[in-house]
Amino acid sequence: TTNFMSLLSKLPIFPLYYNGDTKFAPIHCSDLTDTIYQVISKNIYSKMKLSGFCRIDYIIQNNIAYVIEINTIPGLAENSIMPQQLRYANIKIKDFLTLCLNNIN
Repeated sequence: TTNFMSLLSKLPIFPLYYNGDTKFAPIHCSDLTDTIYQVISKNIYSKMKLSGFCRIDYIIQNNIAYVIEINTIPGLAENSIMPQQLRYANIKIKDFLTLCLNNIN
């Protein structure tokens, strides 16, 4: 399990600008903001007793973040967020899924 959590912590935060109709390419927040969302997301993951991988979506209004969804079955299509994060972190999807399967409780 340690290897799995270590791998998940390497995945980048992918904030997306959303205008109501279209999701645009990921944008980069500050390193501090990314770290804050990683800590919040890890706490949610732990307190909700989640396992495996998931995606936690936030909406930010007036600099306040609100969790709007915990997606426990995120898409794995090439243009989906999870594969984009894996590519960005130089992790092969095959290696990621193998690690997921090896860490099933």
